[in-house]
Amino acid sequence: MKKLVLVNPWKMIYPPLGLGYIASYLDKYLKSINIEIIDSSENLKEKIIRSRPDVLGFTSSTPNYFEVVDLIKEVKKCLDVPIILGGPHITSLPHKLSEHVDVGVIGEGEETMLELMKLFDEKGDFANSELQKIKGIVYHDNGENIITPPRELIEPIDKIPFPNRSLFDMSNYLRPADILVNHEYLRGTSMLTSRGCPYRCIYCQVPQQWRKLRLHSAEYVAREIKLLVDEYKLEGIAIVDDLFIVNTERIERLIELLEEYEILGKVKFLVDGRSNLIDEKLLALLKRLNVVQMALGIESGSERVLNYLKRGSVTAEQNRNAVHLAKKYGIGIYGQFMMGTPTETKEEMLETLKFIREQPLRSVHLSITTPLPGSELWDYCKKEGIVTDDMDWRLFNMEPQDSVENNFYIDKQVPYEEFLNIFRQTQRQIKYKHLRNTPLKTLYKNGKYAILHPMRTCKFVYRFLRKSYR
Repeated sequence: MKKLVLVNPWKMIYPPLGLGYIASYLDKYLKSINIEIIDSSENLKEKIIRSRPDVLGFTSSTPNYFEVVDLIKEVKKCLDVPIILGGPHITSLPHKLSEHVDVGVIGEGEETMLELMKLFDEKGDFANSELQKIKGIVYHDNGENIITPPRELIEPIDKIPFPNRSLFDMSNYLRPADILVNHEYLRGTSMLTSRGCPYRCIYCQVPQQWRKLRLHSAEYVAREIKLLVDEYKLEGIAIVDDLFIVNTERIERLIELLEEYEILGKVKFLVDGRSNLIDEKLLALLKRLNVVQMALGIESGSERVLNYLKRGSVTAEQNRNAVHLAKKYGIGIYGQFMMGTPTETKEEMLETLKFIREQPLRSVHLSITTPLPGSELWDYCKKEGIVTDDMDWRLFNMEPQDSVENNFYIDKQVPYEEFLNIFRQTQRQIKYKHLRNTPLKTLYKNGKYAILHPMRTCKFVYRFLRKSYR
């Protein structure tokens, strides 16, 4: 039996569900392949070599693309096996497939990987004469990168089995400290209930990756929630969709099903939302579902910048109203913001600082506006000569460094040093808000956990204080 080893090359707080979906899909539709997932950032090369694969599959985002390719180079010194690479970066720039990678998977990976592994199972290699018949890939032929026609999307997506979490070390993803909601440590993990988003924000890669919105049925979602709660004794689930709240009828049906399963109210949920969709009817539903935190891409306090980033689909007033309405229903808002957008002025950056300072946000994340390949912002920056297809992708980490040489900054209106001062000022405001809202309340509400896990609690406090005062 041939062996496919899938590699998650970096550690995250949530399991790599994309690899789990591919594993479960192959397990359902191709029984003749043995699958292993290596999910660790420590001694990764040695673990890959010891796994003795027949085929290796990697995933990569834009910021870690070079890191993954470097790892592949090292592995290929020891193993002579085909290498497959998927993820948002190669989907957005398939013509830049590294010479060290044999096949790139463009977009949705399950059906493409199924065809690739059927081919390898039957023929024992990836001959170009056969690869040209497979949709949704890029491969090499006489020094050129050949891109095949796009693959049709899987519909309905309920055809895809639940991700195979048994291939992960789930003990790494169920630690209470990893999901902190409303100052409580929850034993929890993540799940997906959809793919894609109906909106087209100019900074987002999602339209390139998924092309359109597809929802799992409420029945599918409820069964997976029941499985997770039964198997892992969960207290919290982060639903990491790009936009969970888009269909209220599905939410209503999900509530009915969880009530039938006697789960409703026993597990808390984190979801992603959008301010222009939020009203009292929706929040009442989310409250009944036991949603306790919602992430909102607020992005900017400036109406003009927000209009540019969101293509006019959300207003600053809607963002303010959403935060206050959610608070009324006991749902904390995790506000996501960015600075350094093209043409953004100093005054507009300060409007974002003012919004963060004045609004009752439970937590905040601030990043630098980054033109990710595949986004409309990337196309704009490429037209302006700001970016090329051969960048140092390590600069695309969305966190500003101390000098412009160590970061990617695209706003020509505000000098970088001045931008950095405003960004750091805003970060201090965020840290003050977190300091006021989090550690003391957290320790107070989790006294038993703190007593039973003193070392982990001390590490949490240390990490928080270090971030707050560095």
